[in-house]
Order: sequence, then C-alpha cells, then structure tokens
Amino acid sequence: MIVAREEVGRLVVGEPRKLDGTLGSGAVRARRFGERLAELTGLPLELVDEALTSVEAAERLRAAGVDPRRHPERLDAVAAQILLQEAIDRDHRGDHNE
Repeated sequence: MIVAREEVGRLVVGEPRKLDGTLGSGAVRARRFGERLAELTGLPLELVDEALTSVEAAERLRAAGVDPRRHPERLDAVAAQILLQEAIDRDHRGDHNE
C-alpha cells in the first residue's frame, strides 16, 4: 500500500466550510471521504478548513507572475500546500481538531 511505502503518518483533508464556519454539503462530502479513507488506511484524519485557500493561492501565484486562470493545476497545488502548511503549523502549536 502506498501509505506504508511512503511512510504516511496521517491524512489531511480540506473541509470546505462556509465563511460563517458552518458545514455545507461539500464539507459533509469531504468529511465522509476522509473518514472512509482513514478507515481503509488505519491512519488518523485531520480536517483543515479550506475556506479562502483558493483565493490565497491565486494571490500567491499572481505575486509570482503566474496567471491562475491559465494554470488551474498550479492553483490547486498551491491551495493544497496551504492546507498542508496549516496542518504542520497546528502540530507546532499543539492544536488539532480531529
């Protein structure tokens, strides 16, 4: 299994919450997906609020001279980096939600 080969320690899944913090249908689907994946892999699940990560990713790309509309794959990659950095920062602060 890939998780064993790559020595994965936990799953980090973006949870698309609404701006007021409530869960919409997308967040419910993401949570269910993460829970199923955690069950299949035996790994702990960490959910990270992904609200505005695409906006922040687009700003970072524009600052680097990249048009995010022409490179949506880069937008997704940078948004994923933002989510993962949030999970790492939580480790350092010692606060986890799951």
